[in-house]
Amino acid sequence: MIPMQDHDVELALIDPPKDAARERIDPDRLADLADDMASNGLLQRVGLIGPDPSGRYEVNWGDRRTRAARQLHWRTIAARVAPHGTDPAAMRAAENNVREPLNPREEAKQVRDLIAAGKSRGEIRRILRRSEVWIDQRLDLLDWPADLQDSVAAGALTLGVARQLLKIDNRAYRRELIDEAQRSGATERTAIVWAAAYEADRARMNVNSATVQELIERRDTYTVITECESCRGRSDIRLTRLIRICAACSAELVKAQAELQQQGHEG
Repeated sequence: MIPMQDHDVELALIDPPKDAARERIDPDRLADLADDMASNGLLQRVGLIGPDPSGRYEVNWGDRRTRAARQLHWRTIAARVAPHGTDPAAMRAAENNVREPLNPREEAKQVRDLIAAGKSRGEIRRILRRSEVWIDQRLDLLDWPADLQDSVAAGALTLGVARQLLKIDNRAYRRELIDEAQRSGATERTAIVWAAAYEADRARMNVNSATVQELIERRDTYTVITECESCRGRSDIRLTRLIRICAACSAELVKAQAELQQQGHEG
């Protein structure tokens, strides 16, 4: 087993890999990575070997992240360090074999433990290299019912789907939807419809005038209609798509849509 330790290393002491896997690094994509790191921090440690007798380290993985950190004028970078003389390929294999990302509940407990240790929100963001929103979402998860927590931790539900099912306070029906979401691979948009259908029948269900089975049978006939942000038409939310674009691209889409509508009127 290769002994590896996690600690911060000064960028001034780090050299690029002697045998780089990439033939060329796209400067535009490197700039994008630097922007992301400036906003969200370093999400995964780089891999280094060293120090050698002169006190220097060599990058084994994470060359682009190291270069981006230099662009941001960081003094140090979080690294996983193997001793000088370690075979780079063996180190990469060892890392791949042991790497197992934390599930969301484990991440939430990690945040909780840091708070219990007296760490501030700012310190936690720096330690975990995560955003304030991410931290809040993980802490909220610890207040969820156990069935939702367990399903997210097991990878049976995405956080988005689980967040919608959190609106369903009938335990038996929520359990049915958790199972259905796992069987069908339900998306968050589908879960929104399920939650809306439940809300519509919630009062009757809670006074036992509607059974769980009756709601299950009606569930697929319920729809949530939303307005398209492009054409302003109305559509079943399950048939819509979410996109994330900058303001400039949004303006171009609106302009193009207006031109198409004008052409249609002229024709």
